[in-house]
Amino acid sequence: MYDIFLCDDDEFWIKRVRVLFDSVISDEGKYSFHIYTDISDFTHDLGKISKIDILLMDIQFPDAKNMNGYDAAEIFRRYFSNAILIFCSGVYDITPKSLFHTPYRYIKKDMSDEEIIRMLSDTVRHLKERKPELCLPVYQGKDFISLSVDDITYIARNRGYCNVFLSEYAREKYNTDHMTARQSLSELQTLLIPYHFSLPHNSYLVNLRYVWKSNYTTVVLQDKTELNISRSKVKKFREDILEYSTEKYRTGRL
Repeated sequence: MYDIFLCDDDEFWIKRVRVLFDSVISDEGKYSFHIYTDISDFTHDLGKISKIDILLMDIQFPDAKNMNGYDAAEIFRRYFSNAILIFCSGVYDITPKSLFHTPYRYIKKDMSDEEIIRMLSDTVRHLKERKPELCLPVYQGKDFISLSVDDITYIARNRGYCNVFLSEYAREKYNTDHMTARQSLSELQTLLIPYHFSLPHNSYLVNLRYVWKSNYTTVVLQDKTELNISRSKVKKFREDILEYSTEKYRTGRL
């Protein structure tokens, strides 16, 4: 089941997109469609939504105060860093700000049905081909939890176990900023490297999706956590960041 969200105040466009998606995903029950016509309601509810596979986001919301689709996309990415984002607009307005939020496609609303169906078909195919979600067995106190690796910002070595630090969404969901894993850091490294984790230091693993900036000595995550980079790891860590960024754009964000 795919969870597809549409945030748009254009009723005609909403009906059109639903019809076009029906032609792309023909199997009954394969997707659930969620509609928000108010951009403020959408951003307010993000902390309560557990899963978004595809988001189609309008750019212009004339009735919204001090918020547009780019602003909402910035908030959306804090919760769903790996979801597929598609900007939809009546104005073809690709800007550096729009690229920052890594949209997979940009649909102009006056495109033909055939052009839009091609884009939606490509998006669904990309969704199907992505790696299946990996969950890590962790503990919150004595309670066992199967935690999506997409909700992990970094993992730090501790005595006999590891501390697993959570994304903003997961912090709100579980009411804690970290949990514990009973595997060693080296075991977790073997498991998580294929899922865009990297080792900037022998003491922790970092989820590259949450890297905000880095230099030769420090990496800063999106939540402003600062971690040291060891001399022996800096070359490989920077290569991993470049490889991740290249793959992210090569697989087609626009």
